[in-house]
Amino acid sequence: MRPDNRGHVSSRAPCSFALDGGSFLSTTLVGQPRLAAAFSGAIALQGLGLAGPALIPLVLPTVAFFVASGSGKAILEVAGNSLLQRTIPTETRGQVLALLESFITAALAAGAVTASLLVDLLGPIGALLTAGGLEVALAAISWPWIRKVDEAAVVPERELRLLRGVAFFRPLQLTTIEDLASRLEDVRVTAGSDIVRQGDVGDRFFIVESGRVETLIDGEVVRQLGPGDSFGEIALLRDVPRTATVRAITDASLVSLAQDEFLSAVTGHTDSATAAEAVVTARVGARTDPASNA
Repeated sequence: MRPDNRGHVSSRAPCSFALDGGSFLSTTLVGQPRLAAAFSGAIALQGLGLAGPALIPLVLPTVAFFVASGSGKAILEVAGNSLLQRTIPTETRGQVLALLESFITAALAAGAVTASLLVDLLGPIGALLTAGGLEVALAAISWPWIRKVDEAAVVPERELRLLRGVAFFRPLQLTTIEDLASRLEDVRVTAGSDIVRQGDVGDRFFIVESGRVETLIDGEVVRQLGPGDSFGEIALLRDVPRTATVRAITDASLVSLAQDEFLSAVTGHTDSATAAEAVVTARVGARTDPASNA
């Protein structure tokens, strides 16, 4: 915390640090097959952050507890939404999330009233201890059920691995990248087959999983691509026809993502959009390697 120009103490710095720290920690969840420990641990961390200032009422420890509670909240949101996404069928996910939002809104209203009552009944210290202790207890009580749900969840590990291999997908939040993983479609081609053709309308983005493919511009082979390589982003991001033909050298397996899902994810996230634009600019300007312009 720091004083403003009127001598008041501002909580902006610790608040920002808590959110940044929680966001950083939540990125480590991407690609993790199991999230129960992170989910329950985040509930407990948030609770300890609330109870801490009541146990150690000093400025620096209070700031540390505040950061811990904020970080726990950030991790809880990411892990919780991801668990829901993994366990709820796509066709009912919208209704469930809408119901959840309504429940959260009602819970916030109820929480505000309950907090006031707790302060009146127990005082500030007692209210903090009670609120924080309830969260820690909830984490312990719900652990067996959360673990069971987590173990039953379907984790698209293969799809996540392929997406995380593409630079401009890496900055995306866990919930976003897992949603993209569920929307990938498998593409299998035989040697000699054209996957995309120069001049065609671009409507999908591709990642090579296995095999070898080559790109051709005006019929001339200019580059080969292998596992982990991707193509198709320029036509989607620049809204232009395919600038190269991509042909299978060997039998190959790929995954593809539809234009709408690709653009929604990439252009909707600042870091991802910046990374994608850097890739496009480099490929368009690479006169010695124009093959990437597919």
